[in-house]
Amino acid sequence: MRRERRYETLRGDVPLESGAIPGGHILPHSMSQPTFRQICRGEFDDYLNTCLFMMHDLTERAHLREIVMNLKLDHKELLFFLGIRLYSTQKLAELRGQTERNIRKVRDTVRRRIHRKLYTALTVLQQSGDELIHLEQDFLRDYTPPKRRHSSDEEPI
Repeated sequence: MRRERRYETLRGDVPLESGAIPGGHILPHSMSQPTFRQICRGEFDDYLNTCLFMMHDLTERAHLREIVMNLKLDHKELLFFLGIRLYSTQKLAELRGQTERNIRKVRDTVRRRIHRKLYTALTVLQQSGDELIHLEQDFLRDYTPPKRRHSSDEEPI
């Protein structure tokens, strides 16, 4: 218990998950940021692809790339600012000159479309015998596809 307390007090104010080096006495604070350290290691993808038009390059999974590349520009913008830049719906509504309610409504529409396309892509991958990662397996297990609406002159199956 004493060791844990000592470790926590010596760690400082830097959270462990940020990956930043505490202090700043030897290196400037900007050089201890995770993004700068990634660039020094030669990992440029996360830095270069933080653009609205290049965000599909952040993943190597072909089905995810295709889904993101085929989104409408407005939907890409919404996904980028809410998912990558982590803007709040209120901040994005101010940025786009729309209401927060409209942003939430479009976000839910985009999420439903992505889920539907992802479900079809994952079922095809699963049927072809490709190996799925745990998150994809969990998604397939938990997602229930929406039921199709029938026209009024047809009988439901």
